Amino acid sequence: MTAVFNPDRLELARRRRGLTKVALAEVARISQNSLTSYRAHKREPEPETIERLARALHFPPEFFFGPNLEEPPIDGASFRALSRLTARLRDQAIAAGALAIALARWIDKRFTLVEPSIPEYPGVEPEEAAMAVRTEWGLGERPARSMIHRLEAHGVRVFSLAEDTVDMDAFSCWLGDTPFVFLNIMKSAERSRMDAAHELGH
Repeated sequence: MTAVFNPDRLELARRRRGLTKVALAEVARISQNSLTSYRAHKREPEPETIERLARALHFPPEFFFGPNLEEPPIDGASFRALSRLTARLRDQAIAAGALAIALARWIDKRFTLVEPSIPEYPGVEPEEAAMAVRTEWGLGERPARSMIHRLEAHGVRVFSLAEDTVDMDAFSCWLGDTPFVFLNIMKSAERSRMDAAHELGH
């Protein structure tokens, strides 16, 4: 079966790189009308054009021939410092999340990972919930070490966000029964530990 160009993957790659449609057309040296027609499924780009799009977006050409990727739900994702986020940064983070989820699904099919076991305390004040988690996870009262390892040990899929900005802290979401946390690697180790604990709260 011949692989078919998937314009939704082109759109995902564009958002991941933070490019506007105008900017992508300019960098890839194609017309905006052509780009619009590809996005609208009206026609498929020629192999040479796909190569130019791949170079402009820093994705391998093969990427554009896969199925649609599952994305973190915008309405269901808990973003830190949402007021500081531009739509472009949010879209970049969501697109990065989609790539991470695809990797997580690939890993899940080939390896047996820890099943999620996140305690829930509905209606409980945050401080009381935090103490309950410490008790359930055997953390004691001292500062928690290796917070990311703690999350992964309880089934949370933790990924890095390689964002060239300090305005993006972290975000998290549930996909089915699987919790995901995405942390900005531009932050210090101490800040990442705090961000990981904050996302556990969500």
